[in-house]
Amino acid sequence: MKILALSVLLVVVFSQSRLSIDVYTESLCPDCMEFLLNSMTEAVETPDIEKMVHIRVVPYGNVKRTYN
Repeated sequence: MKILALSVLLVVVFSQSRLSIDVYTESLCPDCMEFLLNSMTEAVETPDIEKMVHIRVVPYGNVKRTYN
């Protein structure tokens, strides 16, 4: 988590623009749920995070495709 915060700070300082982060999570995955509830929550609660980072969370799940 500290590495993410440091990289965000460096990008903001040197480029003066927001960093875009896409987080792809799998529905009902215990590790993804743990990440979202702990690390991601801590990052989002950082003061002024919206000025530094644009975070997009893309949820998806276990999908089965059937072809006729």
